[in-house]
Amino acid sequence: PGETLTIIVGRGGAVHQTGIGYAGGGAATANNQDNRYCGGGGGRSAVVREKDELIVAGGGGGGGSTRSWLFWGKGNSGGAGGGVAGKNGYSQYEGKHAYGGRGGDQNSAGAGGEVNGGPGDGPNGGTIKINSWGGGGGGGWKGGGSGAYSEGNTMGGGGGGSGHISEKAAFAITRTGTQRQCPLQTDPDYQPGVGIGGQDNQKGGNGLVVIRW
Repeated sequence: PGETLTIIVGRGGAVHQTGIGYAGGGAATANNQDNRYCGGGGGRSAVVREKDELIVAGGGGGGGSTRSWLFWGKGNSGGAGGGVAGKNGYSQYEGKHAYGGRGGDQNSAGAGGEVNGGPGDGPNGGTIKINSWGGGGGGGWKGGGSGAYSEGNTMGGGGGGSGHISEKAAFAITRTGTQRQCPLQTDPDYQPGVGIGGQDNQKGGNGLVVIRW
């Protein structure tokens, strides 16, 4: 009784996102004049006691871009967030997997995609460097790295941010999503659209925190 908790609810990644989104989603570019290719990363959701983040749900990485219809045109999507480690961003076209941003884990933020992707920075997802144009990294306990430019009209997706459970939250669990789908959608408190990655040129779903007592 009498304790104060801070509740962070992550904002979904946006198309044409500039700057770090609320709760750490990385932007789709560092040069705001040209950010039309890929999406920004989603922010983390968390419950915080003083400065101790008791539970963290990582946000997904922003979608990349591809001119290929392989994998139904989704081959360069962002990596899902959450779990012990966020998923790496996808870069399937011509097998250039290294151009996707890396997911964050329990100890370090994710690296940026090969050559010119931006690394995550603490809880914040990586922001695209000038002229790399990939998907932004997701926010999390440790943020995911951003995707990178691999060739014309083709950029890797951003890595997802990791989840985290403090030793003071004994009964909590953290799960990683799968591409643009968040886990545990059968939970009775789940609301449609929460934590779902955006379709082409659409914003991703925001986070959700439910408290019972």
